[in-house]
Amino acid sequence: MRQMVVLVQLVVLWSFSQVAAQVNFVSSTLPIVKIETNGQIIENDYKVNVTLEIIANSNGQLNMVSGSANAYSGMAGFEKRGSSSLVDEKPPYGFELRTPGGADSAVALLGMPKEADWVLLAPYSDKTLLREYLTYTWAGRMMAWAPRTRFVEVMLNNQYLGVYVLTENIKRDAGRVDIANLKTTDNTGLELTGGYIVKHDKCNGASGCQTWLSTISSAGSGSLAEYMLHYPKNDDVTQQQKVYIENWLAMMEGVLTSENWLDSINGYRKYVDISSFVDFLLVNELTRNVDGYRLSSYFHKHKDNKFGGRLFAGPVWDFNIALGNADYCAGSAIEGWAYDFNYVCGDDYWQVPGIWHRLLQDPAFKSKIRERWFS
Repeated sequence: MRQMVVLVQLVVLWSFSQVAAQVNFVSSTLPIVKIETNGQIIENDYKVNVTLEIIANSNGQLNMVSGSANAYSGMAGFEKRGSSSLVDEKPPYGFELRTPGGADSAVALLGMPKEADWVLLAPYSDKTLLREYLTYTWAGRMMAWAPRTRFVEVMLNNQYLGVYVLTENIKRDAGRVDIANLKTTDNTGLELTGGYIVKHDKCNGASGCQTWLSTISSAGSGSLAEYMLHYPKNDDVTQQQKVYIENWLAMMEGVLTSENWLDSINGYRKYVDISSFVDFLLVNELTRNVDGYRLSSYFHKHKDNKFGGRLFAGPVWDFNIALGNADYCAGSAIEGWAYDFNYVCGDDYWQVPGIWHRLLQDPAFKSKIRERWFS
């Protein structure tokens, strides 16, 4: 614990020193990301072509702003991302590596697996800069996958913006969310059953956002949570696929709320991967995530010939106001449970979905939580 406190103090002091010296920023021990927009303005929900360079020397050598782009040099499509974070003075960015012709270009950045889509998280409200990094590191050791991260310095049009967290985006990929590739021709039979990524989240900030309602009432409020599709994207999903995943989730929730929901063969465990839901809960409770379960909460469903087509909780995302960094809705409390948000802030529009309180009525599920915590 003492080492962690010292680390946080050092990071904060280092961050303040960087802010004070940003006008004369010339070097860093962190990789340096340089973005040149060529006169364009980076907006939300529309990627503009930019020139991207990354300077990352090995063997402890200092990275110089004037140094050669030895980790990446090429084109990228950049946009602002997020919802509430868009109003911050230090906005996060999403970007897509591209060929000179504009096609996606998968590249391994800073030791992370090859992909075209990436995120530059801007921990503006988290002055320690550590919350996202720590949580994804913990989750990566517990769950099948969590976004990998690297701290970087960012410059935009030769102006220093500060320290960002280069992060893998949540995406279907063998190296990320490893579910089947669902093509537009997969509209019947086994091929229609997966894979899918759905989430509970705010609709603003999402392109072409379409939602549908859960069938389980949220405990304490009686509201119905909204689902939205993350993969396939709204521009790519077919009507058959959209109908399938909506009906499948309604069917799963119907079993979960039925009289025989605890049946060992035909109960809810046939449709839900218990271990992933346990880990998802522990990550959100360990960090006392005030947005936990109700926002930026992802689930993925496999094709029926893998893991029985079950629904998995995760990957986890968005912890910049967790770990005591929220002064509302008991976000900084050190007692109680994040999943009881509805009883603390029942007038908030986004409530914890009813599936979580229903799962916690299963003695076996609670036993799994205890076992996993001690392990």
